[in-house]
Formats: sequence, structure tokens, C-alpha cells
Amino acid sequence: MTRAEFIERYQATRTSDKWLGIGFLIVLVLGCLFWSRLTDQVNQWGIPWLTDLFEHPWLIFFLFLFLFALVSNGIKKWKGQSSKMVCVNCGAVLTNTLAAIAIATGNCGQCGKNAFDDGADGNAPAGPF
Repeated sequence: MTRAEFIERYQATRTSDKWLGIGFLIVLVLGCLFWSRLTDQVNQWGIPWLTDLFEHPWLIFFLFLFLFALVSNGIKKWKGQSSKMVCVNCGAVLTNTLAAIAIATGNCGQCGKNAFDDGADGNAPAGPF
């Protein structure tokens, strides 16, 4: 894949990542709005560990952040693999910072070699991005 194709695919995945962030915010706001109903429902179930967990809302918030980070990272890697946004030399999925390094330098952030098969050297200008 050439650098121009990579930038085009990277920008397409970045725009779809906005929906993931919007979904995160919607779930967070709905959780805050319906917290009392959720707590009442958990208390009715009578599961001891879940009842104890709902006594610490800050812990649930951090668990939610952790799970969101795991899901977000997995989705980004899956999108990178399905879009064939991988390094030509080492096969690393070029997402997040590895994608930014590849766009800026033309080199893979993991192996340091040319990340694209367009024949350009690693010191070429970054292009339109």
C-alpha cells in the first residue's frame, strides 16, 4: 500500500472512531441519569458482590473506562487489519501512534524500516497530512 492510500484509509478510520466516542458518552450519561434505578435493581437481585460493587460508583466508573479502552483498542486493531494498514516489513498493525509515525516519517514505528511499498525512502515529506 502506498502512503497516499494509507493516509486515505487512516482518515476514514478516524472519522468512524468519533462514533465510538459518542457511544461512550451516551452510555456514561445514561448511566448517570438512571443510577438510582440501576442501584435499586441490583439491590433487588441480591447478589452480594454486585451489591458491594454498586456501593462504590467511582469503581464502576473506572471499570467502565478500562473496558471502553480495551474495546476501543480491539476495534482499532481489527479495523487496521481489515483495512490492511500493516507494515510491509514486519506486519505490525499501524494504528494510533504507529500510524502517526508511519505518516510523518514513512517508517514503521516498530521495526524502523519503510512501512509502505511505494518505493519512497523514509525521509520523504509527510504529504498532505
